[in-house]
Amino acid sequence: MRALLAVGLPTRVIRQVLPCTHDAAMLHPCPGVLTSLRDQLDILDQRAAELETARRLLRQTIAVTEAGENKADEAPTPGARTTSPY
Repeated sequence: MRALLAVGLPTRVIRQVLPCTHDAAMLHPCPGVLTSLRDQLDILDQRAAELETARRLLRQTIAVTEAGENKADEAPTPGARTTSPY
């Protein structure tokens, strides 16, 4: 049962799959089990893609923020006198 939870199966799928377990890593080909497992894999793939998108957007946000921070460090303070090299 722990192995089924560890792979991310919800308890409703585990209830369906549990009678088909042979040992910790093998299932008997019970009706509907492969369909349920494939459906769950599709859900996990979709969540992984969503997480990857969120991760990419967060990296972009960090990069833009860092670039803005660097420009702010280089910009003169508002109202400060600047000296001309001439």
